[in-house]
Amino acid sequence: MSQPRVVPVVAALILSAPAQALGQTAPSSALKIARIEDSVIVLTDGRRWEPGLYGITHVYTLQIPGGVPFFVLNGVGCQECDGEYGLYVLRFGEHLDW
Repeated sequence: MSQPRVVPVVAALILSAPAQALGQTAPSSALKIARIEDSVIVLTDGRRWEPGLYGITHVYTLQIPGGVPFFVLNGVGCQECDGEYGLYVLRFGEHLDW
């Protein structure tokens, strides 16, 4: 079962709640996802990121005050295989090596 991958995501969401409750917002220069092209994430500033996943969907962005946000992504590590989709928490530039 894929529960071990979900627990860190839930914990991160809970930990980010106090910052949101205090009204802290991300700076305007914060990284944001403009679109996803299967295995490539394109940011609003035009940079492209290939985290090593396929069939990517953006689930949530964990904003870190004054830091680089974490992106919660749903995806699979291979094409045309029996791999299971899972949740991955990554920062821009990180790459999963299968």
